[in-house]
Amino acid sequence: KDRNIKDLYRRLARMYHPDMADNEADRQHRNRLMAMINEAYAQQDFDALQALAETTQDISQSDDIQLPLNVLKMRKLQQYSADLAVRIMDLKAQHTELMHSPMMTLKIQWKLARIKGRDLLQEMFHDFQTEYETLLKKLDTLRNAID
Repeated sequence: KDRNIKDLYRRLARMYHPDMADNEADRQHRNRLMAMINEAYAQQDFDALQALAETTQDISQSDDIQLPLNVLKMRKLQQYSADLAVRIMDLKAQHTELMHSPMMTLKIQWKLARIKGRDLLQEMFHDFQTEYETLLKKLDTLRNAID
């Protein structure tokens, strides 16, 4: 792509260089074009260079020269806006998923228990410890039954 940008830039520079002007008005026109070409090349903006390449030499008003670039910028902004809209939808979906996740449920339960003066984590620890002890007793019972 860098090669394509450089080739396009060189082609435009040959076409629109002010030294190729027929008269002073043409030289000023070419100076404006070259300024835009140089700016687009400095930003490595292939689309802007392409838009300038499609602009004909007989355009005499700077507003007319700017038109393809303004349309291009508008398209880029519209694409950026569409990309942001997709990103917003993705983030909203992630937010919804997080709000309904098991961790959020646990956080809400913890907060409600705390408001009531309870220690949910301590209660959970106690429940797991009781279940662990029950399972150990069952395991011992099964081992004794085998012997």
